[in-house]
Amino acid sequence: MRVFTAKGFRPAGVSDVATELGLSHGAVYTYADSKQALLYLALLRALDPDAVDGLEAPVATPQPDEIVDVVRKWAARDGGVNALADVLDRPKQVPETPVRWSCRRSSISSTAS
Repeated sequence: MRVFTAKGFRPAGVSDVATELGLSHGAVYTYADSKQALLYLALLRALDPDAVDGLEAPVATPQPDEIVDVVRKWAARDGGVNALADVLDRPKQVPETPVRWSCRRSSISSTAS
């Protein structure tokens, strides 16, 4: 989410997201088919951190209305634009223990090691 909010969707590249996640450019495609799918995953995770657990990997490119629906749900649940601004202004949280991403053929999950 941080890459997309800092650079904007169009200028942000998959390599930028990969760097933020500590992955190689190619490894990102293990989790998501496209930059749109990465945005969708980021929005889902912002709405509910557990929402990405169990998704089939790689996540397919969503239709634009699917992304809009996630943003609408998030805004409705959390009080709209002010809540979005609060989330974007939060400092980056670094886990005390490294996060280990695993991708099984059928699901995505993140765990602290």
